Amino acid sequence: MTMLTVNLIDPDLITDLQDLTTKYAEAQQSADKIKWQIAQKVNDAYSEHKGIFAGDKMAYYIECSRVANDGLSIKIMGESGQTLRRWCEVAAAYENFPQAELLLEETSFKHLSVAKRAAKQEKAESPIAAMDWALAMGASADDMQEHYFPVSAPTEYDKFDSAMSSLLDKKL
Repeated sequence: MTMLTVNLIDPDLITDLQDLTTKYAEAQQSADKIKWQIAQKVNDAYSEHKGIFAGDKMAYYIECSRVANDGLSIKIMGESGQTLRRWCEVAAAYENFPQAELLLEETSFKHLSVAKRAAKQEKAESPIAAMDWALAMGASADDMQEHYFPVSAPTEYDKFDSAMSSLLDKKL
């Protein structure tokens, strides 16, 4: 059965939007690959810098972020080191899977991050198993999030508690 798609907007706008989103997706994919390489380099160099930072990995991430951003007009890593820490932790989760960088050609960092979390919380056998599911299903990172971490509907008590809290918080 063939489904008919009716577009409600101008065909020229459709073409322009699709061209721009394709360019954005390609740029994001390229940026993700570079950040992945940065994270791998930072992870690989930690052991030789561990003594300088007295084992304080967060201080190491902060310094690496500062150096990475030095001279850039727009920072790619947060000054807190948290962005780099997240990338490094996800990259470390895939260190036994050297082809992980290739996954960034088909998916995103968010996919890899959700897969890491699913494995850590034992909702998937491994990050790779979670990624296999995502690729087989053509799932977005949000789809993965919903699959592995479904949001449960609030119970009647939760609804009552929320309503009571709202009432008590009101200024009369």
